[in-house]
Amino acid sequence: MSGISDEQGYTDYAAVALPRLRRIAYLLCQDWHRADDLTQNALTRLYVHWGRARAAEHLDAYVGAILLNVYLAEQRTHWWKRTSVRAQRRQSGGRCPGDGRRARRAPVDEFERCDAVFHLWSRQGGHPGCG
Repeated sequence: MSGISDEQGYTDYAAVALPRLRRIAYLLCQDWHRADDLTQNALTRLYVHWGRARAAEHLDAYVGAILLNVYLAEQRTHWWKRTSVRAQRRQSGGRCPGDGRRARRAPVDEFERCDAVFHLWSRQGGHPGCG
């Protein structure tokens, strides 16, 4: 395939997957602003590895694994350990920026979020261990 059609395939996939990835990122981190950052980082990593990802049997699961890896890598950084997002969320009233909806989920710990995302991908027939 040519580079132009590869880029168009990536652009088409990213446009469709963006809202779903953002919601999954929110389930992981419980913060819409951070979910946007995680989604952007995951899509950037997907762009870099688009040739390999495009050949994956379950592209959505492959991208989900990228998103989970981006989240876990960020959790291991010193920035995350020094920054409290929970205080900001309480002040914002748990509202989702841009759409006015109220976040309904109670905060859960990191392992529960990862487990929930794993089961979500499993139900969709994905393999979250890939990537």
